[in-house]
Amino acid sequence: MDDLLKIMEGIKTHVLGGLRLWEFYVLDVNNIVARVLSEWKAGNYSKDQFSKADFLKMSLKEKAKLVADQGLEGAESLGDRFKLSLSYFVAASYVYSIFGKYEESKLSDAERDLTGLINEINLPFYKQFDADRETILENIFNRVKYVRLDLKRGEITE
Repeated sequence: MDDLLKIMEGIKTHVLGGLRLWEFYVLDVNNIVARVLSEWKAGNYSKDQFSKADFLKMSLKEKAKLVADQGLEGAESLGDRFKLSLSYFVAASYVYSIFGKYEESKLSDAERDLTGLINEINLPFYKQFDADRETILENIFNRVKYVRLDLKRGEITE
C-alpha cells in the first residue's frame, strides 16, 4: 500500500502537474489584463455599462459576479486552453467606472484592481479543477488498488 501511495504522489506531481490541466478551466489573467488596459487606454468602453453599480460599496466577490455575469465568455463547456475569457469591452467599462478616463498615473492601480477582480472570477473555476483532479486521482488509486492489490496480481515494479 505504501508503494501505491508513492506512485499516486508521483502521478499528482509529475503527470497531472506537468499537463497544466488547470489552463482548460480558467481565465488567462495576464493576457486579459493587458488587453483590457489597452482597450481602456484607447477609450473602447461604455461609460454607462456600470453606471448603476456602486463598486465602492461592493465586496470583491460582488464586483466579480457582476462583471462575470455581463462579460464572461466561453464558460458553457471546456474547450481549448484558456478558452474561458472576459469581454475586453465589458472589463474596460468596469475599469472606467472605477478609475475614470485613462491616465498614466492610474495605470498601476487599475492593473492591480483588475488582476484581483479576474483572480476572484477565476476562483470557482480553480475549485472545479481541484475537484476534478481529486476525482481523477481517486479513480486511478481505486483502479490500481483493485487490479493489483485486491486481486493479488503481483507487486508493482519499476
